[in-house]
Amino acid sequence: MVRVLLPVVCVMTFASWASASDIQEQLSRIERRVGKQPKYVADQPLFGLVVFGPKMQTKVWIVLDKTVRSQTKYDIAYVDMNANGDLTDEGELFKATGDSVFKFPDFADPVTVDKHTEFGLRFAQQPDGYQMMVSVQWKGKRKFGGGYTANPDEETYSRFTGSPDSAPVLWLNGDGPFTFQRWYTEPLRIGRETDVKLFIGVPGIGTSTFCAFQVHALPEGEGIQGILRYTTKSGEQRQHSFSLMNKC
Repeated sequence: MVRVLLPVVCVMTFASWASASDIQEQLSRIERRVGKQPKYVADQPLFGLVVFGPKMQTKVWIVLDKTVRSQTKYDIAYVDMNANGDLTDEGELFKATGDSVFKFPDFADPVTVDKHTEFGLRFAQQPDGYQMMVSVQWKGKRKFGGGYTANPDEETYSRFTGSPDSAPVLWLNGDGPFTFQRWYTEPLRIGRETDVKLFIGVPGIGTSTFCAFQVHALPEGEGIQGILRYTTKSGEQRQHSFSLMNKC
């Protein structure tokens, strides 16, 4: 996350940049079909799709289930660890550790052959449903993941849904191209360095599906070029360019 001073438009210098709409168009072409599925206990299992790699070729379905139908808590996860569309393969059923965490094995992408460690899912039960966050240690080096919202003043973290067709799509790709996601809720104020916070990462499909670096990702000496566009009290349109180097 980068802490900046009142930016409106930013351009990355350390990696290639892509528009969120272009990325989402590519993700929207991915087929939303689950192959072989187990017999679920819950009346309403919850579906989420995680896509790995820069070319979006590896699909991993995560489906939350219950050990007892009548219980409120989802404490079982089926994860397509070999990305073959079959959720009944051996070793793809996991139980929650503690009250809010699933820890999965390291994920070996069958397309890129990259190994991503610390693959997991965190969730929290809210009065109106569950909130989800997925994460990996990208190529075993940097923590990357999400389920972040585009509107933190109005929405929460990602929510899995009751159907593959409407399931959120989270793109775990720590290689770029990257874009930005805001993380602030109040109006901008002159002279306040912490009023704007930006995540560096990639968008997904659905509400609250932005995935981002969860550690410092900018190489030493690299930064972001920002442009502040604003209107003066007299109605004059102005803009100011600046470099963003601080990290939080």
